Amino acid sequence: MKLAAIIAMLLLVTSAFGQVGKTKASYYSGEVWFSFRERIHENSDEGKTTAPAHESEALPPSGGKQNGTEETSFIQGKVKHLPYLFEILVKEANGKTAFDVKLFGEDGKMITGFPKHIEKKAVQIGNGVSVVIPIDEALEGRITKELLSSDSFLTYVSVVILKN
Repeated sequence: MKLAAIIAMLLLVTSAFGQVGKTKASYYSGEVWFSFRERIHENSDEGKTTAPAHESEALPPSGGKQNGTEETSFIQGKVKHLPYLFEILVKEANGKTAFDVKLFGEDGKMITGFPKHIEKKAVQIGNGVSVVIPIDEALEGRITKELLSSDSFLTYVSVVILKN
């Protein structure tokens, strides 16, 4: 990675956290889940599709800071099968966790319906927090062709934020 790119990333992460605090290890991770079902062609009493399944693509690891009783994680990046840039800010303080999810298109503009703000008690996080990602028919077709088998169909796409 070029030095200029490294410096730009450090400045971006530092500005996202506001105040300078003690650096901490990655605390959250992000994955994009491509949820799908497969068509069953056999005569079956159980239905014509399989149970839901998903393929996942990881976002880059988070950076983190701790400032007193507040912990902050920041995830920024892209995945192979979506033309979007993800920016996710997670703040934990006073037993609550706030998730701010921003999604930008190829033109640099925020996608309609974003940013999303989710606030939960820390004990409610469990297996993570999920936000559905809007996709149009053309993108759905491309994802299906590149990522899934010919008998599969995409049901939805989401970003899942997991506590490490």
